[in-house]
Parts: sequence; structure tokens; C-alpha cells
Amino acid sequence: MTVRGDGKGGTVYETTGYRGRAALRAEDVLDRIRGLTEAQRAAGRRYAALAEAVEAGGMKCSGSFMQGGMGGGEATRDFMDVHLQRSETLRRMNRAIGDGIGMKVRRVRPSDRGTKRSISDGKLAEMVCLGGASILGVLQAHGWADTGKNAATLRGALAAVLERLRAC
Repeated sequence: MTVRGDGKGGTVYETTGYRGRAALRAEDVLDRIRGLTEAQRAAGRRYAALAEAVEAGGMKCSGSFMQGGMGGGEATRDFMDVHLQRSETLRRMNRAIGDGIGMKVRRVRPSDRGTKRSISDGKLAEMVCLGGASILGVLQAHGWADTGKNAATLRGALAAVLERLRAC
């Protein structure tokens, strides 16, 4: 499904795919977070896929690039070259995420959030993109109050993180 505005302040849900057929992809946590663009969701999925590939990529024949008969692309390259390239891309993405705290998150007073603990951009990306945690799950894990304002703030911080990932 694709979500877009209808031009009158409402939302329109459209089925995408060849002749309206649904793609064979399981819904993930990024699909359920409102306010993200498709490009931001794609950046989050790419980050998760790269992290998984790098984690498993230290073993020969563990990745898709070792499957015979694929032709071209990663299939014709040495597995270590592909692993090093993916590792470097993942390092760039982690640098883009940073280990600071997003401006929107910093602006929420401890009395409003219910705790003195902050949520770093790195932890937010890790919990959502890699761990599949919802915004509510991230709030609860850090002891924040479950309010609409806190959830909106965290969604905005996640959108900013995913926007930085798009450039990598």
C-alpha cells in the first residue's frame, strides 16, 4: 500500500504493484510508523539489511553474492571485497546517525517525559530499524511517559535520522 495526501487534508491508501497486485513483502515496524516518507522507510530497511549482511558476512558462502549463476554485480566479485564494501557503507551510515541526542528529543523537559534519561539517535535507530521496536516500545524502554506529544517528538527524531541515512 502507498499512503498519500488527497489534497483536502485527508489520506488516500492505494494498492501498488503490477496491475494492483500486492508485493510479497512482510510488513515491518517502519510501515506502521506514521509520518515517514517511503524514502525514509527504504533508508531504514537498507540500514537493517546492511547490518544483517555485515554481521553474517564474515563467513564465506553466507551471503547472496556467493550464489552461482547470478551473473554480474556482486555475484562475480570476491566475497571479502563485497563484505568490506558493505562494512564501509554501514560505518558511513552509523556516522550519519551519530551518537548524539536529536534536537526534538532534547527539547522535551524531564518533567514532561517522566524521566531524566534521554534517547540517543543511535539507540533509536538500533531499536526501531534493527530490533523492530515500535515508538511506544522505545518510549517504554527508556522510561518515558506514553503521551502523544512524546511519541510525536520521537517520530520526528526518527524521521530526521532516516533522512540522514538516505544520503549514505
